[in-house]
Amino acid sequence: MGSTTIRVPPPPSIGPKEMALLDAQTSSLKSMQALLEEQQGQNREQQSIYKSLSGLYDANGNLDMAKLSDLQAKTAKYQGQADEISGLQSERYLKALKGELPVSEGTLQRKEKDFQLLQESAARKGNMISGATPEGAYGNSSAAAANLGEFNRTYGLIQDAERRGELASGGMGMAPASMSLGYSGGANAFSPQSLAPGYASLAGGYGQATQPFAEWRGQLNNRNQMNAGLLAQDRSDRYQLAGTVVGMGMRSMAGA
Repeated sequence: MGSTTIRVPPPPSIGPKEMALLDAQTSSLKSMQALLEEQQGQNREQQSIYKSLSGLYDANGNLDMAKLSDLQAKTAKYQGQADEISGLQSERYLKALKGELPVSEGTLQRKEKDFQLLQESAARKGNMISGATPEGAYGNSSAAAANLGEFNRTYGLIQDAERRGELASGGMGMAPASMSLGYSGGANAFSPQSLAPGYASLAGGYGQATQPFAEWRGQLNNRNQMNAGLLAQDRSDRYQLAGTVVGMGMRSMAGA
């Protein structure tokens, strides 16, 4: 009958266009790797500069433990002072919120002076205001009482505005901002690492461009496998049919 072996075509090979895209992608990845290696060198250089600026290392790059201990002591002292300042500011802020914060000495002196002027002005008009301070004073007439009430209301607003200003401008104690090194800023802005995302995006773009080629090769290979399977099944069915016909003929001859 002949051989029943079915030859299945090999998987489709990569074409020249797809190969060019893969080569370009590989080139981008190599460039990105070179950039990252260069960035490692710059990081080591920055680390060396920071060590020299800190004053905690000797010429050989060894850490001076005495200087480190001194720095830790100074840092602890500064932190204690910062915590104390923060606590005082928090207490002052809380008093301002409750309306218990004393007003400034300047406001108190101005209030005392204006109260004296108020008493003199009222006395010239025959409206006596008795008392050494506005808080304990009282008017001997309705006009004097009205003037004293207006005075206390005005200074109440002034004191309230002063406390509100404390709330608006009050801040918690904070450590001073760290000094920015120009070298560090420049290195970060123009470092090789800043170019790496662009190469990564480019390499990913090449990968997306090769995807249709890979899908086409996969579909072609699946179709070849399917056609080979159908052909093998067709041959098997034919051989089975031929065997059945021959068997029936032999039984017919035997019956005769």
